Amino acid sequence: KKEEEFKPLVDWLGENMKDELEKAQVSTRLDTTPCAFVANQYGWTGNMQKIMSAQAYAKSGDSNNDFYKTQKKILEINPRHPIVKQLLVKVTEAAELEDDEKTEATDGIKDTVMVLLDTARLRSGFDLPDQAGFAARMEKLLRQNLQVAEDAEIEAEPEYAPDKEE
Repeated sequence: KKEEEFKPLVDWLGENMKDELEKAQVSTRLDTTPCAFVANQYGWTGNMQKIMSAQAYAKSGDSNNDFYKTQKKILEINPRHPIVKQLLVKVTEAAELEDDEKTEATDGIKDTVMVLLDTARLRSGFDLPDQAGFAARMEKLLRQNLQVAEDAEIEAEPEYAPDKEE
């Protein structure tokens, strides 16, 4: 029943986040988290990636290690979590909008989903592929929550009078 209810969200994730994940699916095993990244049947878990990267014989640019590290992961979503429920509402509402409004709404949803994916990566033990992008998205969320304008500039460093000895 939950799989059918969350099908619009799973389909949206599959279409719009195909560069980030292999597929999305409804999970029955998540309790308190909104989502989790899991490796496919033959992939490395986050812990295995760390173990293999820390090996003394590990070479940078090793094609075998790179293959497993860059494999797309499966995103499991928790249909009982309020964030996932609200995301379903946003995706459903965006699907009903006109083209111009739909593009704007989809971009906003993508930012939110990317934060969710990055936190799921961290929680699941995987490395962040784009740390600078994660930091920028987090700063954007902080600005929104603290009601700081996105174009608000950083205050300039005050100029100090030189010391008398100089």
